[in-house]
Amino acid sequence: MPYYKKPESGKNKIIFNCDRYCIVEILEDIGYEGFQKDVTDFIYYDKKYGIPVATITKDKKGMYELGVLIQQDASEKYNSLLELQKNASKFVQLCFRSIVGK
Repeated sequence: MPYYKKPESGKNKIIFNCDRYCIVEILEDIGYEGFQKDVTDFIYYDKKYGIPVATITKDKKGMYELGVLIQQDASEKYNSLLELQKNASKFVQLCFRSIVGK
């Protein structure tokens, strides 16, 4: 049994589901957790707290940009969603620590 609960995604698609984080692709016209498809392509979701912690957008060159929601100008680019999935948790946690000081 997983420690963290998988989020309800509606008709949106969970494309990566790891222990703590998952990536939700926004497919519905109504969006997901207040985010619309015209603003972001994916949501990086923290299952521990039950909230989106970052947005993921795909640019015209095929790069994926992770933008952490809690910190202005905190973003990181990745060559693929697989690379993002493997490395994003470290970047997100680093941004959290820079704010709370732990």
